[in-house]
This record gives sequence, C-alpha cells and structure tokens, in this order.
Amino acid sequence: MRFVFYNHYHNGDIFASKAYVEDIIKEFPKNEFYYQHFNSSKLLRDVNIEFKSLETPMGEISDRLPFLVTNNTIFINTWIGNYLNLGDGINWVTYHKMFEKIYSVIENETDKKIDIGPVDYYIPEIRYEYFDIPNLDIPRNSVLISNGPVMSGQSNISSIDFIVRWILENTDRTIILTHFADFRDERIAYTNNIINTSGGDLNEISWVATNCSHIIGRNSGPFCFTHTNKMLNDPNKTFISIGNKESDAFPFGVNIKSNYNFINDSSEEEVLRMLGENLYNL
Repeated sequence: MRFVFYNHYHNGDIFASKAYVEDIIKEFPKNEFYYQHFNSSKLLRDVNIEFKSLETPMGEISDRLPFLVTNNTIFINTWIGNYLNLGDGINWVTYHKMFEKIYSVIENETDKKIDIGPVDYYIPEIRYEYFDIPNLDIPRNSVLISNGPVMSGQSNISSIDFIVRWILENTDRTIILTHFADFRDERIAYTNNIINTSGGDLNEISWVATNCSHIIGRNSGPFCFTHTNKMLNDPNKTFISIGNKESDAFPFGVNIKSNYNFINDSSEEEVLRMLGENLYNL
C-alpha cells in the first residue's frame, strides 16, 4: 500500500498535518510515502517523506474529499479547512476529528489497528537542525510580528502595520517583521535580512520566534509555523492572535501553557484598544 498525502492550499495546512504524517509513517515503516502540494519542497525537510509537486498529481484527487483509495494507494487530503463541518472553526480539535475518520479508513484498508492519540499529541514540532538557522543573538525581549498577507480570509483588516507603529510608540521592544514594510527604525529588523536561505524560510522564522518573548500574527504561514509544541507550552511566551473568529486559531480548545491571547479585528481601533487595555506584558 502506497500513501500519498496531498494539499491544494497553503503553508499552514502543511504544517498542521505534520504530526499526523509522522505518526502514520511510523506505523508503516516499509511503505512508500509521498506528499504533494504547491508550496516549498523544504517545508517538511525534517520528515522522512518524498515531496512531489501537485502540479503533476499522482491521482484524480479532490480538495473536497478527506481520502481516496485506488490502485493500492491511499490518498489523504490534509486540508485543515473543516470542509466536513465536524466542529466549530478551523483548528486542531476539528482537524483531529477529520483524522479520526482517516485513521479508520487506513485501518480498514491495511488490516492494521492504529490508535489515534489525543489532540495535543499532534501539535507539530520542528527539528531546526535540518534548516538554515542563522548564527546570531536575538534580544530576548523581541517581538516577532507576522505582518504578511493572510490567504484564507482569517482577518478583516488588510495590514497590521498599525500595530507595529503602536509598539514603537508605546514600548521599548525590538521588533522583527516577516515581510518588508515602510519602516526604517533602529528597533526594527526583517527576517529576510536575518535569514540566509532559499526555497522558503518558514521553519527558519519559527526558530527566530523561539528567541522572542512575543509572537503576533493573523494565521498566515509564518505565524502558523511558530505554533510548535515547545513554543505553545512555554509559559514565558506570549502569543497575540488577531482575526475575525477565535475558533479559527489553531490551539482553540486545546490546553497549552503559553500566554495565548485572541483579539477580534473588527476594526483597527478595536485592536489598538485591546492592546492598550491589556498590554500583554509588552
């Protein structure tokens, strides 16, 4: 039996699936495994799986079916879009319900009993030694802000540069931005200037976040890749997730030890009000 994971969508989906992919590979060490998607081939460089671009699909696979079994191959759709309406929001709890169904199909097709673990078992981790980690010291009170665009409608506001300005004006923090913006300040650095790599830098940005006290974002790829098991369970880390629906934050409904906060982005004024009232140790 050959396993082909596939995803028609974005970087965050690939990251969310990582621990499930590793779990299934572990259960079938002698089988062939492939991952097809449109994103960087290095996203899962630390996983023992062969990447193939979805530009040349290995089967007639749909973005609306969780799995397909044909020609001795199990195709597994890893989209986190909750297209099966298994719960509230696009998060790890509803994603786990989808994989419960997928694990059941795998059992039926392989006659091998595999037990799915609890939701928090599948919070991904990154083996940073597989990636191009920069050799530099990052101030421990730095704030990493994922200020790039969101790809799936998770936010009502087009830019969070106003948050960068607010932090500059109201705190003494060093700020690290994942996308270039119109800021030239001695307290602002850009990941593109810190990281020397090619073919995508999301895992490297995640490493930068491990050296920061605060991580702010809107569920774009760089923000998703900071949601590792170690980071989310570090009580010294503060996350500020900004979006139009709290249940679309990956850890919604999962017990974690970090200081994780959600701000509804109904308006820039509301976001700034929440920042001003709570400060979140900024």
